[in-house]
Amino acid sequence: MGATATEARQSKRLSRHAVKVVQRLITASRSSALCWFPSSSTVSVDVGRQLTAQVSGVHRCGSGWSCLLCAPVVRSRRAEEIDQGLNRWLAAGGGALLVTLTCSHGSADALEPRLAAMTSALNSLLKGRAWNRFKVDLGYRGAIRAVEVTYGENGWHPHNHALFVLEQPATEDQRQALWRWIHDRWASILLRRGLGCITEAYGVDVRQVTGDVLGQYLTKVEDGWSTGLELTRGDVKNSKGGLVPFQILGDYAATGDVASRALWIEYEEATFGKRWLRWTPGLRTLLLGCEAEQSDIELAASEGVDLALVRWLVDAQEFASHVREGTTGVLLNDVEAAAGVVILLSDLFGHQLLRSKTGPLLVAGKNRGP
Repeated sequence: MGATATEARQSKRLSRHAVKVVQRLITASRSSALCWFPSSSTVSVDVGRQLTAQVSGVHRCGSGWSCLLCAPVVRSRRAEEIDQGLNRWLAAGGGALLVTLTCSHGSADALEPRLAAMTSALNSLLKGRAWNRFKVDLGYRGAIRAVEVTYGENGWHPHNHALFVLEQPATEDQRQALWRWIHDRWASILLRRGLGCITEAYGVDVRQVTGDVLGQYLTKVEDGWSTGLELTRGDVKNSKGGLVPFQILGDYAATGDVASRALWIEYEEATFGKRWLRWTPGLRTLLLGCEAEQSDIELAASEGVDLALVRWLVDAQEFASHVREGTTGVLLNDVEAAAGVVILLSDLFGHQLLRSKTGPLLVAGKNRGP
């Protein structure tokens, strides 16, 4: 029998916390090195009926690029925002196109200048009279742009995704005309900037976003993926024949391979301080209304969003020991299991044990776990 969703989630958490220990040793980012170490004298682990631990009282770096612990949560939450807004927009009669742009690349190409060149090229693409005419014809209201990076036989492979939000669904003629214009202009820009050539079949992809949210294209990534996940979850997508950066870090942690170490350091340095997701000004308000936007650090602390019924308190020194040893995942799995038993017993016996006017049931953790 295959693993349950809970078992799969807990297994991934065990691995991420273990590999994070290795990343802390080689990162140049102080915030990443401190991530998940206690920020107060006591760390709280809250658990509700979904049995997903919500940890507070720890530092978070919030990096969507290079933190094994923050990136999955941050990117998932951003995907939920995009899906929520886009679903509303499509239901109200709006339209959207997903544009993916890439370029040729070689094993000798360094990542940082290639990323910068790709961003600059995209900025140049979405300028000028021809683009302004397309914007009017399509009813263009703005775009959400994301950067994705993989590594394969031909070296680093950065590519751009752009979700074009339109006043109404584009016709097939409009989609094809946009693809042709983007393809020819993108090819010209890449050549001028020394970024190589593209072909008819490779370099530019323009997909209609419909009610089934890209259907076949997304099923090639992972069954059930939405447009928001396609835009944001470059941290886990595995392109054919390529690796995502966290796989490179995992290889180094498992084998000590110096080439993998060098690649990961290059990736961290190339992406440090850069934005991986951009909204056209005003588009977020158009799709989501006046909902306050949380920072990446705030989102990183929102893995468990359930109503807390059990709160496990862990001394900061004890929690820090788990962080240093990479066993935080073990602790959290144990807390979730113990909380599940407490919640079950409360349900069976009908006792009002779990919440009071002052909050959830408090349990004092000791000696590395329940």
